[in-house]
Amino acid sequence: MNYVRARLRPSTPESAERTPGDESGGRRDEPGGRRDERGDTDDRSGGGRSASGVGDEQQAPTIGTEQYDTPIADLAGCEGVGTVHLLAGGVADTDTPTYTLSIEANEGTVRRVLESDPGVLEWEIASAETGVVYAYVRFRAPPGVGEIRERFTSDSLVVLLPVTFHPDSVELTVVGTQSDLSSAFETLPSSLEATVLEVGTYRESLHRGRSLTERQREVLAAAYELGYYDQPSETSHEQIADRLECAPSTVGEHLRKAERRLVSELFENSAEGMRTGSR
Repeated sequence: MNYVRARLRPSTPESAERTPGDESGGRRDEPGGRRDERGDTDDRSGGGRSASGVGDEQQAPTIGTEQYDTPIADLAGCEGVGTVHLLAGGVADTDTPTYTLSIEANEGTVRRVLESDPGVLEWEIASAETGVVYAYVRFRAPPGVGEIRERFTSDSLVVLLPVTFHPDSVELTVVGTQSDLSSAFETLPSSLEATVLEVGTYRESLHRGRSLTERQREVLAAAYELGYYDQPSETSHEQIADRLECAPSTVGEHLRKAERRLVSELFENSAEGMRTGSR
């Protein structure tokens, strides 16, 4: 089996005019710079849903056209929100899917966005850490969401989680036979364009570590490159902090959380394999 990791975004007017045989002309640029990820004061006073709360909040351009716009894409486009990861859900063929998400933001920001979005039907904060919120969200989905789900889960195709939402795009990894993968991406509707980020042969470890936040991954990569995990260690939190221009305490916090997530993934996968093998 093979895989394709790609970023999907609504087509620009120019790209929408391409002929089906001109798929090679798709955009290959990465999205623009990161948004301002300033924190926001925590507001836990929100009880019921209300139309107020983010009326003055600025939003970055989102993936949304009416065909593809969802509360999840809108959430990823809000100021103060980093990337949004879909961790589970969205498999059933329904126009009101349920997602469990990890959101790089503070809890107050997430609460205000979810409370004020009329497309959100139900939501609950499961837990919140420093800079990361885990939430359950059921929402109204436009037709385009069902079309994407059907396209990338037909025949041999499977979407690996997490799926990552950016302000103007969604990043996903699809596994399947080469012929099914080629068909799915080469016959995308004119309203969508794909930037292929990576292709290869599927391996079990491909999806490990995808639950890390971008900042955790960045700190972990810097630590590895500087020899933090060598024996004996060739660097320190202070040196890693100098590389990343942050405080040593921040490095320590991100490394602890990243390591815990990786270890949790390892043992959760091992336990699942043991349960499957014992049947």
